[in-house]
Amino acid sequence: MEIIDIQPFKNSLFYVLLDTRKRLYVSKEIIIKYELEIGKILDIVEVKEIYRESLFFRAMLKANNMLAKRAYSVKEMMSKITDAFNEELAERVIEELVKADLLDDKKYAAELAYSYCEVKQYGKIRAIQNMRNHGLDEDICKTALEKYNLNTVDRIVNIIKVRFSTEIQADKYNQKIKNRLYARGYSFEDINTAIKKYLEDSE
Repeated sequence: MEIIDIQPFKNSLFYVLLDTRKRLYVSKEIIIKYELEIGKILDIVEVKEIYRESLFFRAMLKANNMLAKRAYSVKEMMSKITDAFNEELAERVIEELVKADLLDDKKYAAELAYSYCEVKQYGKIRAIQNMRNHGLDEDICKTALEKYNLNTVDRIVNIIKVRFSTEIQADKYNQKIKNRLYARGYSFEDINTAIKKYLEDSE
């Protein structure tokens, strides 16, 4: 198969047009590595190899674009790249990203733990559930949350002070507030204790 044209495409890619009208979308690095130029003859083995390298480059480009926007777990990234390409290629991409320290489930878990526990003030039940939804192993989630082993009741009391002080009433059951706190990942036992403590401290 003869190369009859090479032109810039997009996203750092070039297309290499063969005399069979087949196009290979390749990076500049691949062009240099395989010394691709108009008039060069490629056999079927070379075309297949170049095609595999081209797919890998595009998969890595997609992964890096994703990571530029936010962190991902290994499981999340594996799913995204497999859907766009194939499982074998995804495994190769994951290996490269982990080697380059661009994918790290423990670091990602630590980031999420801070966000859920310190910023959003979720309880551990909700935090673990959300972290698991990002494809993280439960043990990794629990380890990341260990440093936030604060007094749960005191945390709830603080949330009540900040968010519900104008709504909570001593002579009411306060079910709506309890439901909202439960949705944050706190147990009803801790919620009831915290409400009682808040009301007693407010007297």
